[in-house]
Amino acid sequence: MIFSISGFIRCFRSQAPSPDEKAGLFQQLTLMTLSRASNVDLNIKNVEVETIRTALKEVTGQDASDEQIRINANSNLFEEIPLEKILARVGPFLETNQRIKIVTALAQVIRSDAHVSSREIPFYNMVCEAFQLTPANIAGLVES
Repeated sequence: MIFSISGFIRCFRSQAPSPDEKAGLFQQLTLMTLSRASNVDLNIKNVEVETIRTALKEVTGQDASDEQIRINANSNLFEEIPLEKILARVGPFLETNQRIKIVTALAQVIRSDAHVSSREIPFYNMVCEAFQLTPANIAGLVES
């Protein structure tokens, strides 16, 4: 997975990213969000890393190494710009179904160690809110 900052820069300037940048943004936001979730409870477990690798492959078609996941989980980027701000700014440039795929995979990661901590639930809610997803969106309810 190759990270390109250009798509993020365009989003933060309120400019639409190119189709290639959009695909990269989806992959990177998925990796960032899932990886960060593994560290919310301050204890990255191997089962969480494996779940992230599997979910990332299913959702984006991309592979990530354990090292990439752990680096993203502990990234200093989140000290400079909070994940919530990144998701809120970049998320609207993704399709609704892409944002739903990310939060669905996020729920899998949170459940993967068979323990949901008091920090993980607010993190999940923050991601959904930053992505401007409604409960109906997440449940897959759409008008027909």
